[in-house]
Parts: sequence; structure tokens; C-alpha cells
Amino acid sequence: MKLFNYKAILGAVFILSGLFVQAQDVCTIKGIIKNDSLRFSQKKLEKIYLFSQDEYNRFNKVDSTTLKDTKFTFTRQLKKNEPILLYFIGGFDNGAVPVCVEKGTVNVVVKKAAYPKGAKVWGTVNNDLYTEYNKFALECSIEQTEKIQPLIKKNGEKWADSEEGWKVRKKIGASALITCNEKRLKFLLEHNDSPLAPLLMEREIAYMLTPLYAEKLLNSISPKLKNHPYYRSFSNYVKALELKVGSEI
Repeated sequence: MKLFNYKAILGAVFILSGLFVQAQDVCTIKGIIKNDSLRFSQKKLEKIYLFSQDEYNRFNKVDSTTLKDTKFTFTRQLKKNEPILLYFIGGFDNGAVPVCVEKGTVNVVVKKAAYPKGAKVWGTVNNDLYTEYNKFALECSIEQTEKIQPLIKKNGEKWADSEEGWKVRKKIGASALITCNEKRLKFLLEHNDSPLAPLLMEREIAYMLTPLYAEKLLNSISPKLKNHPYYRSFSNYVKALELKVGSEI
């Protein structure tokens, strides 16, 4: 009887351990769309999709689900050593919602289906990082509005469209963008072990840099990401810059 109990307990431990490991390899995306009216159509949003994105920025449908009381769930079993990548929740007629697919539960709240880019996403490490990163662009927009609107109120709408007004608005915008990019770069360097670092460095930072500084930026990324698709893509981008410079000499 004692031997039987020992084997039974040991078996239960192994089963529970297996379930725990399996639970760690699942990404669950839970969302709600508070207003399901689309922007360019009178139809209500009924079905949404989960898309991956290839190296040519083409969307590939990997899953779909029907809304139930404006709520939806995607569940993805993650393969061993599957890289953390950015996916997109689509089916809207005015954009998509970017989501990092990684272990854990991702929460998504879309206030209006007409404007999915304003969705709130949180719950896992990289989704939280991406949300924090995107705040810099919002701050940039707010800064410009707060500086430009009083000038328009003072000088009138015609002034805003005049050559002088255009120059002032351009100067304010450039200043705000410089501040925004400084914050972006600092943030990515502080989180250089996140897969988002090489992705966003390539998409939103590197185009402003010379090939030499783009290479330095590449070298700032954590060695842990050397085999990640986003690192390889950024590396190829930097090599292409070097080849372009070489061909011009």
C-alpha cells in the first residue's frame, strides 16, 4: 500500500509538472471591442483575424475568431525556442492592432473598431514595453498641439497656412520629433535584450543615421538576440547601407 501511494504521488507530480510546462508555452490573447462600428462601412465588426508579418511586410493569416458579446480570444501553442514576434489583430477597415506573441496572457481593449490603432495592449513583458515605447509618439503629438494651437488662436487660421506659419509649425514639429527620437533611442538601448530593440531600431531609428552609426547601433544589441529574425533583418539592413556607400565611392 505504501509503495502504491508513493508511485501514485510521484505520477501526479510528473503530470502536474507537465501541465505547468505546457501552460508556460501558451500565448493567450484576450480582448474586447467596446464599440464594434467600423469607420468606412455601416456593417458591425463580427470576425477578426490574427496575422503574422513576413520580411516583406506582407500579412499572413494564422488564425481567426468570431466576436462573442464584443469579446474575443486567440490561443497559440508556442513551439520550443519559438522567437517572440510582432503579430497583428486585423479585420478592421482602418488599420490593425500590433501584439507581441509570447508566453502569458495578453490583454487588448479596443475602444472603437473604427480606430484600432488606439487600442490598449498589456499583460506580458514585451507588450508592456511596446506600449511604453509608443507613449513617446503620443507625447510628441501633444507637445506640438500645445505649442501650435495658442499661436493659431492668436494669429488666426490664415496665419497657420501662410509661409510664416508653416515655417513656425515646421520648426516646432522638428524640435518635438528630435526629443521624441532621443527618448526612443534611450529606451531601446536600455532594453537592448528585447526583440523589439532590433525591430524598432531598423524601422524608426536607423534611417536617420550614417552607415557607421547604424552599425554601432546594431552592435549595441544584446548578444542573446544574434539568432533572432529581427536582429538578422537589421544586420542585413546595415550591410545594405555599407554596400550602397561603397558603390557610390
